[in-house]
Amino acid sequence: MKKIVLLAAVAGTATVAMAQNQGHLLTDGDAVFRFGTAATTATGNAFPTNNTSTGRVSIDFRLTGGPATTGVDSGFDHNWYVGLGTGRTREFGMGGVMANFARVTTTNSVTYSITNAFGVAGLNAVASYTLWDSGAGMAQVINSLTLTNTTGADLANLDIFYSVDHDIGGTAAGDTFDPLSIVGNDRVLIQRDNAAAGGPWAMALIGFGANASGAGGFSALNTQLTDGSPDFVALADLGSAGNATPGDYAQFVQWRVNLAAGASASFRADILGANNGGVVPAPASAALLGIATLAASRRRRA
Repeated sequence: MKKIVLLAAVAGTATVAMAQNQGHLLTDGDAVFRFGTAATTATGNAFPTNNTSTGRVSIDFRLTGGPATTGVDSGFDHNWYVGLGTGRTREFGMGGVMANFARVTTTNSVTYSITNAFGVAGLNAVASYTLWDSGAGMAQVINSLTLTNTTGADLANLDIFYSVDHDIGGTAAGDTFDPLSIVGNDRVLIQRDNAAAGGPWAMALIGFGANASGAGGFSALNTQLTDGSPDFVALADLGSAGNATPGDYAQFVQWRVNLAAGASASFRADILGANNGGVVPAPASAALLGIATLAASRRRRA
């Protein structure tokens, strides 16, 4: 598994310790990523009120236009989930565990440190979200999660999911998705809307080192990750053949680890967007990973 270097606090950051469960408004260039529910400042809840909630984290992902209320919105919601053990009864979302957490923010990043993450006593998390303006009409959100096992016992068959609903071009329907691409150890899921105003548009999800992934109807995937039943216990790439029928689709990537007592593991799932097909030059996967490399090199130079 690839180790992820979390984007740490730098000069000019603001730390809010023991704060309320707040969202954040990320800006970089003419890109906007609104993390939370409030209309302008995104200081609404960043996570659902409990770890069994059917709700997910509201987002806006505006690729062009600059100010938070302009540009074309291509994001609806997202969240991290976990499922523990092959005999589990359900998956759990990030929520209901905010009694002790700190929020570190910059203009384009926010980091949450969470105790008893996903309602699992002794499982602690650091979740970071960073927005990069990748060029004209293109943007990338780097999502990273580090889990630390302080339970005193090994956590076997721990499944980690990152799920996102791309409402491309601000429309819930009309999307299609490409066949799954696997580049090295990474899974690349591309979703498109060629008919939305200002397009064609494309969005993508990259699961770095992911063991499985899924794409399909939003209602089905959202229900499976938030209902009271165990799902995705068998590792499988769902919807890997793609779907050219317009609809309302969502995507997820999945990792499976055995997290020893006292150990930590890190995961990264980037979402990318572009208008005028900027995210899809052939070979599409290489182009997407090239954008990820660009953002990484920009971070090193900063």
